Amino acid sequence: MSIAGRAAKPFLPEAEAQDPRAPGPFAFADREWIHEILESSGYLNVNVEALTPTLTVGKDVEEAMYIQGRIGPMARVLSELEEDVREQAMAAVRSALAEHETDAGVRLRAGAWLVTAQNSG
Repeated sequence: MSIAGRAAKPFLPEAEAQDPRAPGPFAFADREWIHEILESSGYLNVNVEALTPTLTVGKDVEEAMYIQGRIGPMARVLSELEEDVREQAMAAVRSALAEHETDAGVRLRAGAWLVTAQNSG
């Protein structure tokens, strides 16, 4: 999502800074926030392990573009742009994704947490 977002950013209207803890795909990006939520809910031995898998986001650039245009934050943003600006933004995203196209599809590094904890109850 961040590759598409960076590619499209020059074409997007200036946005207000959003609360990084607001609901959304990156709401739990802050490891300490995860600890705070779970510990305040009574969980013990909270462990947050970073994972960095490589994901296939489409069999080719066109499929990856289709998915980006329908799922996640880019879908909403692109739908709100004027047609000519949307086309320019999509061309920039297509170019950025093409840099990650392989014989196995469009492959992107991802980041995730593996979170474990014990219920104290």
